[in-house]
Amino acid sequence: MLRALIWKLDAGIRQQKKTLETGHDLRELFQYASPLFPSEFQHEKKLLDVQIQHVGRLWYNNMRFASSRYVETRWFALGEVNRKRTMKQATALFFDVCGDIVSRCEVICGK
Repeated sequence: MLRALIWKLDAGIRQQKKTLETGHDLRELFQYASPLFPSEFQHEKKLLDVQIQHVGRLWYNNMRFASSRYVETRWFALGEVNRKRTMKQATALFFDVCGDIVSRCEVICGK
């Protein structure tokens, strides 16, 4: 969705005058997209920033090949999984935050 926002809001990308060299890093994609947000979405931008920093801290592209045990160990080291929050609870929260990011980007893309 961040790529979709960039393609929609950046004429240089749309016209292939610029290239997007962010790879799959959500934080870099957001950093690129952030200045492009229309002024009426500044509140959304602040909320997205918090959510993307959270997701970006927990996930990187090659984790899609990792075992659940690896992810759980990494998230435990980051404090996302602990005595009060199980892996199942942490993944549910992660999923919800990711869904919220997509929803917010859809609203912005729709304008």
